[in-house]
Amino acid sequence: MKTIGWLLPAFFLFSGCTSSSEEMQPGQEQVPIRYAAEEDFHPATRATTALPQSQTFVVWAYNGSQTVISGETASSTDGVVWNTSQKHYWPANGATLDFYAYSPATSPYNGRQFVFTSTAPVSGTTDLIYATATGSRTYAAQPLSFSHALAQVQFVVKTEPGITASVAAIKLQNVSTTGTFNFSSWSSLGAANQTVSASIGSPVYLIPQTLGSNCKAVITCRSDDSLGHNIINGDREIAISGQLTAGSCYTYTLLFSPMGITIETSIFWWYDNTYDDETFDIYI
Repeated sequence: MKTIGWLLPAFFLFSGCTSSSEEMQPGQEQVPIRYAAEEDFHPATRATTALPQSQTFVVWAYNGSQTVISGETASSTDGVVWNTSQKHYWPANGATLDFYAYSPATSPYNGRQFVFTSTAPVSGTTDLIYATATGSRTYAAQPLSFSHALAQVQFVVKTEPGITASVAAIKLQNVSTTGTFNFSSWSSLGAANQTVSASIGSPVYLIPQTLGSNCKAVITCRSDDSLGHNIINGDREIAISGQLTAGSCYTYTLLFSPMGITIETSIFWWYDNTYDDETFDIYI
C-alpha cells in the first residue's frame, strides 16, 4: 500500500491481559497469540496481499466484555508473522477472542470504536486500514484481513497538443473531516464545511461521505497556448459531487484545452480497474 506520512497526535499505548488463571491451566501448554496480516484490496473479489513487513498495526482483543489485549503495537521481522512486544496467550479453556486492529499504529484511537479526524496537507497523508476477526486457541497465526476505511482522492493533469499548464494549488471545499468509526461503518460525521488541500499526484484520504451541492475544487492554475497567449491565470472553481465510498480511489483528471478546463472523474477499486467515469466541463 502506498503511504505517505500523516500529521496525527502521538498514540499512548496501554497494555492489558487476562489473569494468568484464565490464560493458562496447570499441565497445559501456553500457546502465544500472533498474527498473519494481509490487506484486502478489492471488496468484490476479496483479493488480498500481505502487509509490508515494515507496517505495524495496533490490536485489541476481548473475551466477551473483558479486555485481553489493550491497544498494543504489533510488528513483523519477516513479513509473515506479526507479534506484540508483550506476549499474550490463547485462553487454555478454548474461549473465543474478538480482535480489532488498525494501522497506522501512531493513531490516537481505542478499541471497537473511535473518533477519527482526517487531515490532508499538501503531502503527508496516508490511508487508514482496519481488521476484525474472531479466533480461539490455535498454533497457527491469527489471520487479520485489513480493509480500507477511507476514500482516496487524487488529481492529475493532462493537456491538449500545444497547451502548457501548471497547477499551483488545489483546495477541496465543504467536505467533512471528522466522524466516528466502529470498525464497520461511519456515523456522526462533522459538518461539511471544512477545506482540505491537495496537490497533483499526491492522494488525500477522506471519510466516506455524500458530497453536498456546495462541494467544489478551487484550482489555482495557469495555461497558455503554443503562441504564448494566456488562457487561464488564477483560480477556477469546479463543482465536485457524488458519493465517496471506502476502499475506492477517485481520480480527477484536469484536462487543459484552448477552451478552458475539463475535469474527468475516474473511480477505481483500490489499485484495480476503472468501473465508472464522469466528465464535467467549465470554460473561461
